[in-house]
Amino acid sequence: NLLNNKTNSPLTRHPPLETLSYELNYCLQDKHELVPSSQCLLGCIIYIDESEYSSVISKEDLSAWSKKITDHGALITNDINHANLTHFICAYRTSERFRHVCKRGNVRMVTAHWLSDVLQRKKLFVPNLAIHYPSPFQPNEPDKLPLAKYFFTMTGFEGKTDFFRSCISTLSNYDIRF
Repeated sequence: NLLNNKTNSPLTRHPPLETLSYELNYCLQDKHELVPSSQCLLGCIIYIDESEYSSVISKEDLSAWSKKITDHGALITNDINHANLTHFICAYRTSERFRHVCKRGNVRMVTAHWLSDVLQRKKLFVPNLAIHYPSPFQPNEPDKLPLAKYFFTMTGFEGKTDFFRSCISTLSNYDIRF
């Protein structure tokens, strides 16, 4: 009987994680409208949270990346409050900027991985992979990473799936040799 086997230890309850919900309303280019692949970002107004990418991307690379984005039809703004902002590019959901933009409700919160995939496919599409969305975990807080306590084996990955393997290793905070 489960009721008779109660332990004397108190239940430990963890406080609920702060969640931010935002509605996913995506407006894509009309399928019947012929948008040249060279202008796949036409109509997008993008704000890039450079502070989150500055540790992994040099200023020169960020500048070249910004040029490539504008060459494909997007506008890059430095104004986080731009009235027509369509995309907020960030790596993590933990910043005040993310919370501020999230409250607006009409801005797509995506990562540089999504933008890279759009430029690679040369077609605007709805984010469809976990890496297309900002992470709720900061890499500088290894104890909070979801896979930090687990061991797992990953073999046989090639090409793009090898990249996903590296993303998993980032979540686990382990140095996985490739």
